[in-house]
Amino acid sequence: MRWLLPLLLLALAPPAAAAEPVDGEPKPLWTLRKKPKGLSYGGAFSSTIAPDLRMEGPYEDRFAWRNDLRFRVTHKFADDARYRIGAKLRWQIRSGDSVEADLFLNLTPTWFQFRKDRLTLRAGLQTMKWGRNLLLSPIDILNPLDYTAGLSTGDPADAKIPVLSVRATVNLSPVTLDFIFTPFFQPMSIAFYGQDFAVLRPGLLEEMLPDVLPATGSGLVDDEVSRLSDRLIDALTGLDPYARDGLQSYLVTELPDELPWNGDLGARVGFTGRGMDADLYVLWYTVDQPAIELHEALRRPLLQRRIPDSRELTILSNPGTEIVGTTFHRSLLAAGDLVIAGGGFVFSAEGAFRSHTVRYTEELEPFLSPALQYAVALRYQNGTLLALDVEFQHDIILRPAEDMLVHQPHNLQIGLGGTLSLLQDRLQILLTGSWNILRRDLYVHPRVTVEITDRVSGIFGAQIFEGFGPDVEPTLDSFLSYEGGIPGYFRENDYFYGTVEVTF
Repeated sequence: MRWLLPLLLLALAPPAAAAEPVDGEPKPLWTLRKKPKGLSYGGAFSSTIAPDLRMEGPYEDRFAWRNDLRFRVTHKFADDARYRIGAKLRWQIRSGDSVEADLFLNLTPTWFQFRKDRLTLRAGLQTMKWGRNLLLSPIDILNPLDYTAGLSTGDPADAKIPVLSVRATVNLSPVTLDFIFTPFFQPMSIAFYGQDFAVLRPGLLEEMLPDVLPATGSGLVDDEVSRLSDRLIDALTGLDPYARDGLQSYLVTELPDELPWNGDLGARVGFTGRGMDADLYVLWYTVDQPAIELHEALRRPLLQRRIPDSRELTILSNPGTEIVGTTFHRSLLAAGDLVIAGGGFVFSAEGAFRSHTVRYTEELEPFLSPALQYAVALRYQNGTLLALDVEFQHDIILRPAEDMLVHQPHNLQIGLGGTLSLLQDRLQILLTGSWNILRRDLYVHPRVTVEITDRVSGIFGAQIFEGFGPDVEPTLDSFLSYEGGIPGYFRENDYFYGTVEVTF
């Protein structure tokens, strides 16, 4: 039995350490290390199919397929410092009379933040919000808007363009001081043609261009002008999306110089009391809508439906002539808001004065006018089950022109939002909409979100645009005399969408 003791000792002995790889043996491709403390990352992939509900006019997109990949990394590398890096990749196909594919890669909010005692300092690409209203907020103007993305996806987060800025917040409870500096101007994003949600909506440019080119009375000349207009239409509509966007950006604006004194500078003073909050705001900023001026040698013949005469042609052919000029104006925003909460209800009100806003006359001439805006909102929330929001906004142009293009001296709008959460918040039914009282425009966006698993969701919805006033005919006169709003203008762009989203 003497052999039994050595066997027991051998069985109970700890395993030998793994031998170090000898020379000549392959080493592992990587070595897993513990995730640094304070580091978090994640994102989401979504795929959306969006067919049109109306397929009436030519040139419009009748089907869209969008794929989004979003990713972000946040690292709190010290007790008082952290950073965030975010990016978004979008690939989409739009199909109508032709098939177009687009690829976009953009940074989402990416910033560095330092916090010490009562001071919070954040610098980088940011999306920011001023004002307390959720739907109709005349104070929320810190970020320019991408009108094409916001309307075509139904996601309000897509509409705000992140801007490079520095923000310092000092908490002196119950008083809060907030300072914002945006050193470089970032314009809004808008398409002039070639997309469903463009200034010249689908088919309008193609049908209006022959009307803009006047008849001369000479059959041969008129036939040649008609052929030239057809070739121009084919050339404009046949451009690929990148060339078309480049052409539009080249023709449209000359941006302000990228100098700090052309940036935006703002401050907020907030007060928090028992059951109420109040804020005062001031912002010195560059208006993101430019004043576009056409040279008289082009504007007059265009409005009078005639070919430029010899003097005007000489001016227009001069290389030194600025045919289209753009000017970005500075404006002062002075605003305030108030919030009162109690019993599940929240009442909020906002008011804002802008010293300069850009408007246009039917003669295609820009002019400046101060504007006054105020909005009120009433919200109710019952836990996570039900949330309701009703809002009203009134915009007043203080010095209107007699023949304003599109705009009216007063604009009255009602906004509505409601969310119903069921099945332990795995089923959410959302309805948002707006009604413009004077322009008689209706926008409705129902949406249903089903949480299939903790990381997979299905989203189904529709965007409905309707106008109950006269529609725009494919003529310049009709376009210049249009008195409706954005929903009515895009009344043929209703669409349904279904999305599968996977988070990670």
